[in-house]
Amino acid sequence: MKGIRGCLLILSASALAIGWWSGLTLAQTAEELFAQAYQAWPQVDAPQPGDEAKGDIQKALSAYRRAVELKPDYVEAHNNLGVVLLTLGQAKAAAQECRRAIELKPDYALAHNNLGTALWAQGQREEALRAYRRAIELDNDARAAAFAQNNLGLILLEQGKVDEALAAFRAATQKYPQFPAAHFNQGVALAQKGQFREAATAYRQAIQADPNYAPAHLNLGVVLAEQGRVDEAVEAYRKAAELAPDNPLVHYNLGFALRQRERYEEAIAAFSQYLRLESEGDRAQQVRQWVSEMEKQSPAQVTVVTVPENVKIFTTAPDQQRGQYQGRTPLTLHIPVKPGQEVKYRITLILAGYKRVDEYVNLAPGSKQRLEVTMARE
Repeated sequence: MKGIRGCLLILSASALAIGWWSGLTLAQTAEELFAQAYQAWPQVDAPQPGDEAKGDIQKALSAYRRAVELKPDYVEAHNNLGVVLLTLGQAKAAAQECRRAIELKPDYALAHNNLGTALWAQGQREEALRAYRRAIELDNDARAAAFAQNNLGLILLEQGKVDEALAAFRAATQKYPQFPAAHFNQGVALAQKGQFREAATAYRQAIQADPNYAPAHLNLGVVLAEQGRVDEAVEAYRKAAELAPDNPLVHYNLGFALRQRERYEEAIAAFSQYLRLESEGDRAQQVRQWVSEMEKQSPAQVTVVTVPENVKIFTTAPDQQRGQYQGRTPLTLHIPVKPGQEVKYRITLILAGYKRVDEYVNLAPGSKQRLEVTMARE
């Protein structure tokens, strides 16, 4: 079974764009309200899933509404009000605000892009495509055109038109090279075509544009694993887990890769995080089965603590005559034991000036013990 390629589409990471006031003569109060709204919820720049819980979006909503009441022809305020409404799930009202901004300023590319996203949210894909294409045709704002190309590509990808989508994503990155979502979606399209090496390059470009872009780290891990580069995939998944600790999929993929490498203890830890976040369903049931199997195969652990400390530790397996040096106390030993077996190991403790001690422990796969020893002087 291969790691699940989750989080491959980020539909809203780049779907919206802010319009900032541009030196127009505005009623002072409306201008202040616009600034207050932006300060309350700066995520209006490029909202992503979950951003509605950040900042004070309700304060921004009230301020933008009041601004357009005081200044009905305040184009940028109508646009940003549309962004806020769409983020709050009010797509129909958002579309109305974007249309109002376009009525006031027909060549406002940002508003055409945002109208497309509001229409798409209502399932009106053909109308959304027209809005995105209009934003691109205007060609008066490179960033807005890049957003529109990216969103156009997402709908095309949704329709199974992978090559056309890929061309749109590439056009978006040419317009706006520091656009992580467009690089990311380019990677998605390339991965769907089975071009995993090229997809990895696109994901790395997304990470270069935004090192904290967790979905790119996650998908980079997926395409690395597809190429058999599992150890590199593990590192990518670890970074994704660091950036998005509440995403169960990153822990699942991390655990899956570690299990492939027979790093069972680490895999169990990753799967435990996954089950903490997603405990129901077929996948969770499969993970529990894997954990149970790995616990039977994982090394036994013996934590050795001595008084005094810094005692040399040697271990001797049943089929060995001489012990193998392990280190100095305090130390946790990880001793391999075959599934279904229980073996007796000898642990030898040596320190100059103290009597040698031989302790015997019975070990089973996955067992954990603590051995405390007080050394006697010679």
